[in-house]
Amino acid sequence: MSAARGELSWSEQTSSRVEELAKVYLSPSLPRKPPLSMRKASINGPAASQAVTGAARQCVGIPVISCYDINVTAHTESRVPDPLIRTLADFRFELRRFLHFSEQAAIEAGLQPQQHQLLLQVAGAPDQATVTIAYAAERLGLKHNSAVELVDRCVREDLLERTEDPADRRRAILCVTRKAHRILAHLSGEHARELMEAAPGLVRTLQHIQRHAAAEATR
Repeated sequence: MSAARGELSWSEQTSSRVEELAKVYLSPSLPRKPPLSMRKASINGPAASQAVTGAARQCVGIPVISCYDINVTAHTESRVPDPLIRTLADFRFELRRFLHFSEQAAIEAGLQPQQHQLLLQVAGAPDQATVTIAYAAERLGLKHNSAVELVDRCVREDLLERTEDPADRRRAILCVTRKAHRILAHLSGEHARELMEAAPGLVRTLQHIQRHAAAEATR
């Protein structure tokens, strides 16, 4: 009970100081600087802020904002997107849509998307390339052990064959099987048709990027 009375008394004292401060600021004949005693007054805590705010609103008649009334928000100004950012966003959307199509097409053909990508890299390697597991790992952006696991799975499913490299018996040469060739032929046709539909959007965004790069180069 004594603590409650002490707190109430402190709040009353604070309200009294606010009223004095309001009178000082609203009086046209007095300077706008508050008395030293008021400036040195120590006001802390949520209860004090609420007491000060309530008394000020009643006595002064103007809005008083405390730290508990302020909501910190981000900038709400509407900004016009940079043309290059908008173009890159469109380009990324077109790419993601094509990649999603490619993944679904591979699954429907009985392959995992990574298997499809591996078969593409092996079957489409240049004539002068030595198609090893290291080559496949580099083309797919995989770690060596991950590439080994992927190759092993394709070998078990009769999609790849491993033959010993005559120039270096420590490594194996990869080649696709007839089964893999048939699946790739089917998927390649579907991908070509999808790219024909997506080409206008991709070409348009690439042209915008090219024009932007040319403009930047002339600055």
